Amino acid sequence: MGHHRQFSAEFRRKVLSEHREGGRPVSSILRQYNLSSSVFYRWLREEQVAQQAASALAPEETARQLWEAQQEIEQLQAALGRSAMEVDFLKRCFRRAGLPFPNGPKA
Repeated sequence: MGHHRQFSAEFRRKVLSEHREGGRPVSSILRQYNLSSSVFYRWLREEQVAQQAASALAPEETARQLWEAQQEIEQLQAALGRSAMEVDFLKRCFRRAGLPFPNGPKA
């Protein structure tokens, strides 16, 4: 009968974060920690399922994030509108002064 090693949740998170956040190749991680690819990918699937379950259980968090995103969109749209009005004003000023309006930096 085969002997299964036990890994703590902390160790699993560390290994997965080295790949996800550290950008390390899976093959390098497997060699370093002497893990099989099936174990690594099972941990990855389990983590993804847990994250999906957590997000499904928190609709109020999703609603809050959506509201914040909508507020930011409205602020950006207002800033864009102000910028467009300022450019239009400057174009009129240049035209009245008889000057060509600059088209931006030359590359």
